Amino acid sequence: MQCNFDSLYYGIYAMSTCLGKSSLVVDSAVFNDNARSIYASGFTQINPVEVSGSFFNCDQPIVPDTDSIYMVYLNNSTGFKVHENECSGNLSQPQLQYGVIVNNSGTDNNYIYHNTFRQLTFGIHGL
Repeated sequence: MQCNFDSLYYGIYAMSTCLGKSSLVVDSAVFNDNARSIYASGFTQINPVEVSGSFFNCDQPIVPDTDSIYMVYLNNSTGFKVHENECSGNLSQPQLQYGVIVNNSGTDNNYIYHNTFRQLTFGIHGL
């Protein structure tokens, strides 16, 4: 069954700690007009993040106004996979629009492949 996330400030906000095993798997979900579709922080190869086969679209003005819009933000995470997703934006919006943002990705193998990015300020942005 497909999950839909529409017109939210955060679609998914997930944080992992060392207190147990947890993982985040998003498969075949639809994200429409969210300011921040997926934020994941603190995940590792033992408790991984995988985002696959999902559709991200943001072509309507975001309320409340934000300085930027992103589809996937991976913060302090390593051992992740982001693949076969479609990210679409609207360059006439005033905000910066990002497909995938990676901040402090660590040393494990990380994979971002076979994604499609359209009408965004940045497809993939590393910090």
